[in-house]
Amino acid sequence: MSMADFSPTSPPWSPLTRAVVGIILLIFLVWIIILALPLIEALLISALLAYLLAPLVRYIVRRMKVKRSIAVVIVYGLIIIIIASLPTALGVFAVGQIQNFGISLNEAIQAIQERIYQLYI
Repeated sequence: MSMADFSPTSPPWSPLTRAVVGIILLIFLVWIIILALPLIEALLISALLAYLLAPLVRYIVRRMKVKRSIAVVIVYGLIIIIIASLPTALGVFAVGQIQNFGISLNEAIQAIQERIYQLYI
């Protein structure tokens, strides 16, 4: 007797069994996708960032004659510096706006006081 004679065969599944197994597999697949959603989002963002920064990296590689890894470090370093400096720049702008608001508020209060003084005197 050869091995081919002992090959086990399973009976065919009924339509109900196929439907139940299919629904269970579909629910399992949806559950896995929901669990992996943060990972998928991070992968999509990183792929988009790499796609958008690739021309700048190629330009640096061609222009400065450096390795691609060095060019990537330069580009990401510049991006980090720009992002880190945004709060500082916005902070300076906000301070100026707040100072202007304080001056305008004082002028408005004085104008209201003068108007009230004129009405009652």
